[in-house]
Amino acid sequence: MLMDNKRLPPGALKHSEMHEAERRFVSGLIEKFQPKNILELGVSAGGGSALILSAMERGATLTSIDVMEKWYKDPSFDVGFAVDREAFGVQWRLITGQEPSEVMDSLAGSFDFCVIDTYHVHPIESMNFLTALPYLSDGAVVVLHDVGVYCGHVTEGKSYFDSFPYAMFACKLLYDTVTAGKIEPPDYFDGNCFSNIGAFQITDDTKKYVRDVFSMLKFPWGIYPLKLAKIYACLARHYDKALMKMFEEAMTVNMSLLLNGGRDYDCAKTGDVFNVIRKNKEAMRERLNGFDHMCFYGGGAYARSLLDLFAMFALRLPGKIWAINHEAPRRIAGVPVTAPKFDALGRNDCLLITNSDPFIASNVQARVRTTENCFTLKEFGKLLENCAPGG
Repeated sequence: MLMDNKRLPPGALKHSEMHEAERRFVSGLIEKFQPKNILELGVSAGGGSALILSAMERGATLTSIDVMEKWYKDPSFDVGFAVDREAFGVQWRLITGQEPSEVMDSLAGSFDFCVIDTYHVHPIESMNFLTALPYLSDGAVVVLHDVGVYCGHVTEGKSYFDSFPYAMFACKLLYDTVTAGKIEPPDYFDGNCFSNIGAFQITDDTKKYVRDVFSMLKFPWGIYPLKLAKIYACLARHYDKALMKMFEEAMTVNMSLLLNGGRDYDCAKTGDVFNVIRKNKEAMRERLNGFDHMCFYGGGAYARSLLDLFAMFALRLPGKIWAINHEAPRRIAGVPVTAPKFDALGRNDCLLITNSDPFIASNVQARVRTTENCFTLKEFGKLLENCAPGG
């Protein structure tokens, strides 16, 4: 028996990012398997959370985690605002502003049902799954939403391609790669390609062949995950060295692509940044410590990625991040973000341009006259190579 969607509060139904057939699929699975401890990764407005809470039995609990604190469609609303928290009380625990890898160890017990509906750009969904897997019980059901979103599935009258100019195939990659008992809606087809939702049930083979998911991480990433050091540390606590080596290889390849601005796939040209740092931590640490002060120019994805790697290997972090974007946060990974002050650079200071635009990089270098230690990302890759023995 499938749940009647009228049981959802009007506000939650309004902000649901699932079709009616998808909501019925999720509620039907909950009714069939009757889970007691449910994990939800990705909350948004809370339409999915409200659906789960309405479908699960009394006495069951839902833990929802979202890396964002504000709703991505309108930052004036908090994540999960569509859920009537008073109606569900202690049955619902909402954690925002943190990666799952940061909080999973603090959650009691194992989960017998999991819904993953996060960013949909590789490798986010796969990393979410690998983070959650050690905490899932045998036979647990995992639901993936937006498995077919890259085909342009329509939600609220708009194609996802209207908002995202790249293929969001992360869920499809994970769904087809994981070894598990697959569960698909029997009669759901909206005319695009195939079902946009699916589920699988954890079996002994899921963990036995989890290597396939780690290997799939080597597929080019569409985004470099925030807090990658936290994810790495969490996975290292639960998976063996051979699997973590594959994870490191995936990081190496994609960090190299990052430094090349996505245009040059020959990793050797700018150096395997991750491998160079890993193999030459002490030389790199000595080089960075030799500067009086260090600063990043640019507070975007590149800066965040390098901060993550520096933190992972306990390397010196920059004292400041310069950004001209007035909407930039005041701090990134604890590092203050301020307006540029080129005249404040000393002779033995270092400025790393963490912006991939060559025009911006050229203009920044032209304005730096007080130090020779001003590097673009590619030049930084060469600097790391020179730290290696014989470099």
